[in-house]
Amino acid sequence: MLPHPTRHPEWLRAVSIACVLAFAACGVAVADSHALSLRDLGYPDEMLFEGPATPLSVYFRMPRVNMEEGFMTWELRPSAALNPLSNFSFFLNDRLAARRSVAELRKNAVVSLPLSDDVMSRGFLHARIEPRLFITDDICSDMSRGGLYYGILSESRIALRYSRLPVRS
Repeated sequence: MLPHPTRHPEWLRAVSIACVLAFAACGVAVADSHALSLRDLGYPDEMLFEGPATPLSVYFRMPRVNMEEGFMTWELRPSAALNPLSNFSFFLNDRLAARRSVAELRKNAVVSLPLSDDVMSRGFLHARIEPRLFITDDICSDMSRGGLYYGILSESRIALRYSRLPVRS
């Protein structure tokens, strides 16, 4: 027997409601954002590094989320004695993400690096800064003179905007 034409809309309505309820039972991703300072991640607020090529290497465990956007932000203070052509290379998971000279960092001490999708798929972030510092053409004289240093300041952080994975009950 064929369904009655006036009952067809009720059947369609019942299926639609069932689909909505099934979707709700699966869970819905909730948008959120969070910033983690170095202190939140177990590192000191500010750090000082001395020497012509003393790197900083930090590891962060990343949350299990659907990342929409993320940034690793560094705030650096190079020594006033450094040659403006001294430079810093910034790496994320062993890939060069940016390079800044001391002259650029004196104008804007904040370097914000976008996080790629592979950061979340790996589950961790390895952030590294490799400096190439000098004052004059004589590195031995520079080392005895002092002034070959840089600082990482408290505004350094990871910022994430993400959708939390739905929780199934």
